[in-house]
Amino acid sequence: MISQVLQDISAKFYRVVRVWRFLTLVKRAGQAHGIDRLLPHRRPGCLVLRCPACPKPGFNAEPGAGKTPDHLR
Repeated sequence: MISQVLQDISAKFYRVVRVWRFLTLVKRAGQAHGIDRLLPHRRPGCLVLRCPACPKPGFNAEPGAGKTPDHLR
């Protein structure tokens, strides 16, 4: 009897954990704050966390930055 009650409670708890993780991811990715309006080069609704240090041409790097000679990098 107690085992059945614990299984029911744990199933509900794990469902809440999954919802919490999803909501946290949506917030962290900026989708809860309308980030798609500010970053049009990203796919709409994308939940991938982007590295702010990785160069994106036209966003945080000059458009021709990939053509810099090796000795100047």
